[in-house]
Amino acid sequence: MITKDRVGDLLFSVGISPSLKGFQYIIYAVLLYEQDNNQPITNIYFDVASKYKATQKSVERAMRSAFAKMDRKSEKTIDIFGEYASTNKEYIAIICWHLREREGK
Repeated sequence: MITKDRVGDLLFSVGISPSLKGFQYIIYAVLLYEQDNNQPITNIYFDVASKYKATQKSVERAMRSAFAKMDRKSEKTIDIFGEYASTNKEYIAIICWHLREREGK
């Protein structure tokens, strides 16, 4: 099961600071995505924005900024994300997949 702590640990391990607004937004977005991975990213932004009393646009921007601050040269970041992710939804999907894979081991 994917938990807030596991997502937060993973984000921190790839260089995303917990002090960023996007950090908490990403955690909640990953938990929402795990529940229903077929929903459009705009629905996820809407749910995150509702929870944190923000706009969808500010949620999207904060998440994008947080992902942009990852340490892209670290071995851990390359192992998890490779060169495939470029959108918020792709990053969220890869985080879910990675955490599920770790459960199976």
